[in-house]
Amino acid sequence: MNAFRLAFRSLSQAPVFSLTVVVTLALGIGSASAIFSVVDRALFRPLPYAQPDQLFTLGYEVKNHGFQEWFTAVEASTYRERSKSVAAFAIHRASTENLVDHGTPAGVNVAYVSADYFSTFGVLPILGRAFVSGEDRAGANNVLVLTHKLWKQRFGGDPAVIGRDVLLGDAPCRIVGVLPADFQQPRMHVGEVYRPLVLQADPAQPFAHGFIYWIIARLKPGVTPQQAQAELATFKIETSSVFDALFADRKPEFRPLEQWTSQQSSTSNWMLLGAVGLLYVIACTNAANLVLARLHGRRRELCIRLALGGGRRQIVQLVVAETLILAGTAAVGSLFIARWVFPLLLWLVRSDTTVQPLYGMDARVMLVTAGYGVLTVLLICVPLTWRLSRSNLSAVLKEGAQTVGETPSLRRVRSVLVVLETAIAVVLLIGAGLMVRTVHRLQHFDRGIDPNSKASLMLTFPSEPQATIDGRRAFLLEADRRLREIPGVQAVAAATAVPMSNMWAGWNLVKPDGTEISVGWNAVAPEYRATLNLPIVRGRWFDDARPTDAQVVVINETLARQYFGTENPVGQTFRFDPNDKKALPWQVMGVARDVRSNVRGAVQPEFYFPFWQTPAAVGQYQMLLLRLSKPIDEQMNAAACRAIYAINPLIATMPLRPLSDAVVEQMAHERATLTFLKALSGLALGLAVTGLFAVMAFSVAQRSVEFGVRMALGASPGDVFRLVLTRGAMLAVAGAALGSAVAWGGARLIQAVLFETNPLDPIVYVSVALILVLAAVLGCLLPARLAMRVDLAALLRAE
Repeated sequence: MNAFRLAFRSLSQAPVFSLTVVVTLALGIGSASAIFSVVDRALFRPLPYAQPDQLFTLGYEVKNHGFQEWFTAVEASTYRERSKSVAAFAIHRASTENLVDHGTPAGVNVAYVSADYFSTFGVLPILGRAFVSGEDRAGANNVLVLTHKLWKQRFGGDPAVIGRDVLLGDAPCRIVGVLPADFQQPRMHVGEVYRPLVLQADPAQPFAHGFIYWIIARLKPGVTPQQAQAELATFKIETSSVFDALFADRKPEFRPLEQWTSQQSSTSNWMLLGAVGLLYVIACTNAANLVLARLHGRRRELCIRLALGGGRRQIVQLVVAETLILAGTAAVGSLFIARWVFPLLLWLVRSDTTVQPLYGMDARVMLVTAGYGVLTVLLICVPLTWRLSRSNLSAVLKEGAQTVGETPSLRRVRSVLVVLETAIAVVLLIGAGLMVRTVHRLQHFDRGIDPNSKASLMLTFPSEPQATIDGRRAFLLEADRRLREIPGVQAVAAATAVPMSNMWAGWNLVKPDGTEISVGWNAVAPEYRATLNLPIVRGRWFDDARPTDAQVVVINETLARQYFGTENPVGQTFRFDPNDKKALPWQVMGVARDVRSNVRGAVQPEFYFPFWQTPAAVGQYQMLLLRLSKPIDEQMNAAACRAIYAINPLIATMPLRPLSDAVVEQMAHERATLTFLKALSGLALGLAVTGLFAVMAFSVAQRSVEFGVRMALGASPGDVFRLVLTRGAMLAVAGAALGSAVAWGGARLIQAVLFETNPLDPIVYVSVALILVLAAVLGCLLPARLAMRVDLAALLRAE
């Protein structure tokens, strides 16, 4: 305790030093804690469910499509009824329907789930109750559970919503529960409203109710995924011959749910952890440099303590106590940094207003913060105690004042530390620079179309086994007329999918050489090209096509290249299976420019055709493409919903979605990464320049007699100024060179998060080096000016 009392007294006598070290360490520890709180959710934290290691998603491998997770009602029913290895099946089917409250309709995402769905995950509503056994039977499933977000947005967070009667589609339903805000919906199991699922398993018609059931299984304790797979493989699915022909060789597989619910890119998360680790090293290096300088300045004091009977062990205890106080105070302050200052910094440097990182303080983050504090003490104390053990403190008093100045060994050590932290800052700045280039490329790369002033409107039709092409065409004509009457709507066109909508339909196309390629198809209205401003590079569009015409298509450039090679495809025909002579051929009318719907994915082969040419176009989901003359607002959304509701109240209408918003969403991950890197690299640059300033200021103070002698012997103040400035610049150049070399060697490690950006881009490297050296020179100006104003006579009188 005596050591801590002395340490408090000593630190209170050096408030500037203490405050500088505490703030430096608090910035490093706080930033590290804040980043950990974000990355922890993606990499380390277990799923927020009861016994998450027992949860598995069920799927199967499909040629050319990878792992798929869709099942029929027949399969889902068979697995649930006959499996002995699985404790519970959480079965989910997605839909979109109109939720009508007090006569106001609004399209919502509906999740039809098995009655034990929430108990499978161990989730309890914060209001009301979950579904109970028996509510997943026909006639008993008219109850709803709301997500917390919808409860807040649609019902204002009113607790009295429990028991309220609403209309979902055409079914009167009662709200019985509200889920907690932190309920994490599993991948592909997204919904705003939950309703019990009635499995209608008809073996004779396995596709009658959609091939759209997702299954998550909770295995019984002690059961392995391999054992459960082996059991499911023995089940004979009683279904039609058509199903057997298509899926007879399909084998269900269990895969851990955790790998399907992770964040978008673990590479970026690890990169952020590495970046904040480097910032933490800079902070510790800076603090160690300051403590080392202060320790050198206290050599006489420590010698006197030894002369008065104090042992070397007591001196070490004093230094350790001071470091513990500084690191402990910094750790406490870092909680404030992580909770308030770092989020504010992110807001100031954010790349766009959509960046809302998930950070928060909890026991895990506080434990990590405490760990950083302990590590800080070790990183600072170990080298200091080692240096003390090797120092001959008693010789200081014998040697006199001439040795009190900065020694060559101390100068080398502190210079190395400055070069090290400068190099780390360069690495972070280069990473941020490469991400700036990536985001710029994402913003300006050629998508094939201009997404501005265009929006998509997704409609969901009720299940209609007798739906016809003529009926759909009549609906679309009426929808076109009503939507055009809305102020701001210039053009409307129907499509199976619109760019950047995450909607995609595909068939396998057999090429003349017998190989198969997966081809996307888009059943569109003739007005689609004009509404989208889709460029035609060869031939023409089917603007004047009629339902009585032959089957015609317009293919994109990728399909033309993959199927026809160097030949001109216009006027040629093809079949999906060349050996099927009964199938009508498709004639190519034109070639459209490639449209990139996914920023990072390759352009897929695709073709367009009039929607009336195949019954497959009459599906449950229908997209409408709108060209607008003004931004979307609540009035436009409400008018669009009313227009469709007036035609058929059972058709669910989701809000208008600008295509430009889809572009921004696709870049959200890169923008968030850039925001973090800009904050970290900015802090790193500030700490590095501060460290250089402290070294130069200390050096000037310790070498003041030397500078005075130089000027007494004829050196001009300008010579001294240039001497100090040159040393600072040389340290900065050395750090920039070392950092650039390290970044050059490791840049390929972040290639996965870059987009059309050279990880060795010389412009980025040169720019960062110039910025760093310029900032370092500015940081050395004040010490250099102090050096040129040294008064030798005053110094000699003080001695």
